Amino acid sequence: MSKEKVISSTDYIVSRFFLSIKYLAVTILSSTVAFILYLGLVSNLLLEKPHLFNSLSHLFISKKPATILTKAEIKNKGLESTPLEEVYPFKEPTYNFDSVGKTFQEVDISRISELSKVEFEDLILSSVPAGLKGKLKPFLKTTLFYSEKFQVDPFWVLAVMWTESHFNPKARSYVNARGLMQIMPRTGYFLAGLLEKPVKSLRSAIQITKKPEPNIEMGAFYLKKILRDFNGHYIHATAAYNMGPGGVKKRLRKGLRVGNRNKYVNKVKRAYKELIKGYRKSFLFLPRDYVETFVFKNKDFKSLERSFLWDRSFWRVTSMPYKRDLNRKVFLAFLLSSKKEAIFL
Repeated sequence: MSKEKVISSTDYIVSRFFLSIKYLAVTILSSTVAFILYLGLVSNLLLEKPHLFNSLSHLFISKKPATILTKAEIKNKGLESTPLEEVYPFKEPTYNFDSVGKTFQEVDISRISELSKVEFEDLILSSVPAGLKGKLKPFLKTTLFYSEKFQVDPFWVLAVMWTESHFNPKARSYVNARGLMQIMPRTGYFLAGLLEKPVKSLRSAIQITKKPEPNIEMGAFYLKKILRDFNGHYIHATAAYNMGPGGVKKRLRKGLRVGNRNKYVNKVKRAYKELIKGYRKSFLFLPRDYVETFVFKNKDFKSLERSFLWDRSFWRVTSMPYKRDLNRKVFLAFLLSSKKEAIFL
């Protein structure tokens, strides 16, 4: 065999060898990418179906079943362990005002969602003088409904209503303002247009503002609107509800004070202070309640901790302040009601 043929055959073998390595590398890379995509697909399915992940976690994460004690069992049975059970108590409907932000008197209304609707309504009624409870009660649910719908401070809406009409749906002023929120005919006509109500004239606007529900709806919506118009300044917005936005803006342009020694604003402040009494005294200063409390006793803390966190879907939370006491061999977990965070003490 000639020297040239030997060289060409050697080159051929080497080229084929490198080509096979290239294909092998491409195959490994493709398999890796496919495996990563498969893992992503599986993780998305688990996100949508956490109960499926719970079942898998029991099979792969923890070999020993965790034991759990509820509050009642701790009280009645001491520290006797019971099988882990998923118990979700029925949660009564609540009002939610999380988007309101700053309130008229700087009251924290975020905790209203910790109360059932009935409990919150009872606290408000307990704050109103006896002579007004019967007048407010028929319209309280409607007022809170529209306050929640437009995300406006409910105590402010009620304080304005109290000041305007003393909760009298048939109240009528000398300037022809009508109803619980004392809506003027022209204002009612304007608001009806914004709320897309079938009002074609001032006469029809007067007729619709006579009815308690649309009257309350317009009043809550109008308070939200003028509060936004005055950049969240409650005193200016309150004065504007009484004397009109134009009058308040005119005073502000002249550099005059608005709301200072204003009888109407002061009445709203007093009404607001009365309305929050029950909420402030009976609930606001109490510590936040825990939805669920778990007490674990298990030597295998690592598998127990993983199992508990994954079973309760805390793997979705990015930051969790927690502690473990290995000396006491006790694992306490508290789930706060308003935040998705776990605190282990």
